[in-house]
Amino acid sequence: MTDIGARLKKIRTDKGLSLRELAKHAHISHSFIADIETGRSKPSIDTLEALATALDVSLSALIDHSAEKQTNSKKQSKKDSGDSENLREPSQKELEEIMKQEGIMFDGAPLDDEDKQDIMEVMKIVWKTIQKRKKN
Repeated sequence: MTDIGARLKKIRTDKGLSLRELAKHAHISHSFIADIETGRSKPSIDTLEALATALDVSLSALIDHSAEKQTNSKKQSKKDSGDSENLREPSQKELEEIMKQEGIMFDGAPLDDEDKQDIMEVMKIVWKTIQKRKKN
């Protein structure tokens, strides 16, 4: 399993979702999700965004294990305190840490530094869009 695949499976099973349930919510075939979880397929950013939305986690939680831990601990803190405010936007440093990981690919090709920078900008836009949606 790839890191992303392992995280995807862990988040999915922690939320008590079957492959078919997640597939239905994300509008992705269950067999493709299984292939991602086992490392047979590499998901696109669009696919990761759909999965993250369906799982109600940040995109960075699927990409970066430390972001998943951070998100989970923040959610638990909010449950404990009764705070209903949104999670904070990932910092530039956190995004850079995600992009420093080896083997980050898009459509099977390794990303260069310019591609990674573009993806970080897109991730910021996606984050803000998700936060706006949650407020409405």
